Amino acid sequence: MGTLLIAAGAAMASVGTLAGPSVAASAEPRSAMIEAYETVRIRDYATTNSAVLGTLAPNRPTLGLCWVRGETVRDNGVTNDIWVSTGQRQGGRKSFFVSAVYLKGDERGGLAPGDHCPEY
Repeated sequence: MGTLLIAAGAAMASVGTLAGPSVAASAEPRSAMIEAYETVRIRDYATTNSAVLGTLAPNRPTLGLCWVRGETVRDNGVTNDIWVSTGQRQGGRKSFFVSAVYLKGDERGGLAPGDHCPEY
């Protein structure tokens, strides 16, 4: 079984980027703090058939790395196919996905349109 790397947690209350004049722009998406309005399952892939890796508690800011389109989820009168990655597996594959249906904010839970995961 491989090592899991997770970039999420309430301890990450401040997210920033240090950049100087010699730092080139990156194609990597920016991250943003996301927050669920109810307990939501964290899954390995952007589908409800994927393994459950844990849960995200409501009202606890967590780092959202990027978003992907996956399985459409319908719940609480909301329909959305966007899933937000909160971590990655060893080797860099994005994982630890939560459905944006359960996130506060817009359809991407506060991540920008350009914050699509580069590799999924």
